[in-house]
Amino acid sequence: MKPRIISMLLGLVFASFICTTVCLAEEKDIVRGGAYPQEKKGESQMQWAWGEVVSVDPANGALVLRYLDYEAGQDKELNVSVDGKTGYENVSKLEEIKPDQTISIDYYVSPEGKNIASNINLEKAGEGPEQTKTETAPAEKSGTAEMKPSDTNTPVSQGNTTVPSPQ
Repeated sequence: MKPRIISMLLGLVFASFICTTVCLAEEKDIVRGGAYPQEKKGESQMQWAWGEVVSVDPANGALVLRYLDYEAGQDKELNVSVDGKTGYENVSKLEEIKPDQTISIDYYVSPEGKNIASNINLEKAGEGPEQTKTETAPAEKSGTAEMKPSDTNTPVSQGNTTVPSPQ
C-alpha cells in the first residue's frame, strides 16, 4: 500500500511540475518592464513631418516637403514617394496637392532608404500646429477695467470673468 501512495504522490508532483512549466512558458514578443520590442531587420518606424510643399511630381509619385528640423533649428527638405497604399485626407490624390500648400505626412523609410508616405493630410486654412485661436480683450490704460457701480447688486462684466460690483 505504501509504495502505491508514494508512486501516486510522485506522479502528482511530476504532473504539477509539468503544468507549471507549460503555464509559465515565455513568449518571444512579450513586452517586459516597459521595454519595447526591438525593430526587426527591414522594418522601419513610422515618422511624421509637417510643412510646406516645395514641388509635386505626379508622374513619378513623389513630392518635396520643406519642414523645420526642431533639433537643428533650421528648414530642411524631405523627398517623399507615394504608393498604392498611401491614404489621403482633404484631397483624394497626389495631383490635387500644389506647391506652397501645407501638409502633414506620416511616412516610413523603406529597406532601400526611400521615404514612403503612409498618409498625407492637406491642412485646411486656419489649421496647423502653430495656429491657435485666442481671443484677447482690448488693451486698457491701467491694465484693469474701470467699474462703475450703477447698482450695488448688478455684477460687472470684466473680460472673460464676471466680478460683483463693489458695495
